[in-house]
Amino acid sequence: MKFMKIIPLILITIGLALYFNLPSYIFGATVWFDDTPPEFESWVPAGTQDEPMTIKANQYHDISFIVKEPDTPITYVKVDLYKGTSPSNMQRTRTWLTDNIPVSNLGNGRYKYEIIDAFYANEEYYYKVVMTVKNKVGWTVTKTGWALAGDPTGDFYINGTKITSSTVLYVKSPKLEYKFEATFLGNWISSVYVEIEKGSQNRKVILTEIQADKLWKKIHSLPFGRGKYTITGKIEYPGEGGTPTVATLMVIAIPYGEEEIKPFMPKYQLYGIALIVIGAVWWIVSRKKYKAMGELA
Repeated sequence: MKFMKIIPLILITIGLALYFNLPSYIFGATVWFDDTPPEFESWVPAGTQDEPMTIKANQYHDISFIVKEPDTPITYVKVDLYKGTSPSNMQRTRTWLTDNIPVSNLGNGRYKYEIIDAFYANEEYYYKVVMTVKNKVGWTVTKTGWALAGDPTGDFYINGTKITSSTVLYVKSPKLEYKFEATFLGNWISSVYVEIEKGSQNRKVILTEIQADKLWKKIHSLPFGRGKYTITGKIEYPGEGGTPTVATLMVIAIPYGEEEIKPFMPKYQLYGIALIVIGAVWWIVSRKKYKAMGELA
């Protein structure tokens, strides 16, 4: 009967011991069981080696990732940063370990790790980020993200002529073929077009993508009659936050229906005429001089 009276006290004592994990202090051991590894939910940069994430050059970028691990504490985190001019030429530039990686508890066993301004991106460089997470029972998972820094670019052509800042082009026919060849990050380009201006008149002509991420073309006639045109070539691609970015890659003035101004003879012929004149004058002056000297004699 007395034993029955102390049963509630025994149950309360056992309950308190379990609640405060007293067995671990008494026996010095805690057994963790977890048959599933941590899981990466998202990560930035998120690209692959074959399709790297495109990022802006000449500015700082963050590294972040979210890990789901509801069962066992995460005890070790490591981030390795690599940089190179190509995927086959990468050098490790920095490593962050657990204590240097800020973490936020998002609830439900989800944790966000974030390194603000982790690296400064240089134009046309590749970046590889290797993220490693290990939990208390020893499960280790790794995720690798790739990024490529820069802005899309390429070359515009008119009637097969590559347009540069020094190109001079005259046309006798109003029909022109516009072509654009992407040389970097063509997969990022969403639109290619030319703007045609003559005085206060203007028209926008969109080029057709002929070869995916590489080649755009359009045949179009100058729309405003004879005269001097200004033709501007532009590309459009997503910028920061999804806002469209427009880059001007060609500006050229084209006289249509105006004759090309050419010298009436090559320069070497002009030099030849100049030497003939100088030689003739010299010969005449010399003849007169020698003749005068002869008469005096």
